[in-house]
Amino acid sequence: MRGRGRGNQNRARGVRGLGNGRGAPRTSTRDWERAPAGRVPTNSESKASSDGNRGIKSSDRVGLEWLPAVSRSSGLEPNGDALRSFETQQEYWEFITEKILNLELPGRYIPKSLSERQEKESNAMILLRKLREGFVATDRRDNFSIQVVEKSVYLSIVYNSPVNIASSFSYLLDVYTAKPETSETLKLSKTAVGLLQFLHTLVDEFPSQKVSHRLILGSDARICLPRNSAEWSLASDIASALRRNNWWALEKLTNPAVVDERLKNEPWTKFTSDSDGSNSESEVVFAKLPSRALTHLLEQLRAKVRSSAWPVLRSAYRQVVKEPWLERSLLLPNEGVGEFMRAAVENSEAVLKDAATNIWLLRRPAVQA
Repeated sequence: MRGRGRGNQNRARGVRGLGNGRGAPRTSTRDWERAPAGRVPTNSESKASSDGNRGIKSSDRVGLEWLPAVSRSSGLEPNGDALRSFETQQEYWEFITEKILNLELPGRYIPKSLSERQEKESNAMILLRKLREGFVATDRRDNFSIQVVEKSVYLSIVYNSPVNIASSFSYLLDVYTAKPETSETLKLSKTAVGLLQFLHTLVDEFPSQKVSHRLILGSDARICLPRNSAEWSLASDIASALRRNNWWALEKLTNPAVVDERLKNEPWTKFTSDSDGSNSESEVVFAKLPSRALTHLLEQLRAKVRSSAWPVLRSAYRQVVKEPWLERSLLLPNEGVGEFMRAAVENSEAVLKDAATNIWLLRRPAVQA
């Protein structure tokens, strides 16, 4: 009875509390689905914050993290049109740069798993897409916007983001067509982007060469591969070897040492930081991106050709031996044949006949009706 009485008394107190609001549960009036309102932090504030945390995300830059894309903003949201401001675009790029440096510089970020790393890369590409939309919305085509989107192309390739690759190429090809080559740097970057566009198209449409062949012919005004360039010569040789199914020639043409020998001009030259440390961390990281993107696409092309050549070899030969001709036919490095053949045995595509001499029996691929 005593317990029941106390409960009634407590309930009564609760009822009295509801009248003046003191006993009611407190609820938040904030819309947590909406980006936080307020001004975008200034450049000086952002810089001071990054200096203290070596570029790691800080509370001073949380406003930039939540800026909405121009394409998804009605203009009524807080900071909905912020990325139409050239000043904000500059600050946003500095913000993105810090995130990229966190991914690329040793010791800044150690992912717990591959999926976590890929998620961070995907988030960086989303931010770059927002910035690129800001350029398009304001029709910005100055050197700053061009250089940012060129870096976006390289990162999209290295981070395997096909959607961003296509949209970045589209922006640059329009700008290159409308903007005269006012500097040697712009000319070299345009040719480099042209080679990457060719290789990306070649990989994307493999084994067809319908679209990539037009890039070699140069019939479109938007094509960025001048015939007198080393990039056009390399692209033409690769396309010719593919049409003839000349795997040995392709192995040589896509070999990193051969590519380095043929592409000696910027931006392909291997970048090394100055001994006096005059180059910033971002300059070192971004200077390496073109060659990294090129290597990435060449590796993808070699994998495509390998997957096409392997069924042909299984149909043509009853057994193979680990010799240089097999490595070249499969576009594999010196130590890659053993690993490749072990995978083939696991997939029931080959049988190890003699481990001492590295001889494998090949199983013919199934004939498709």
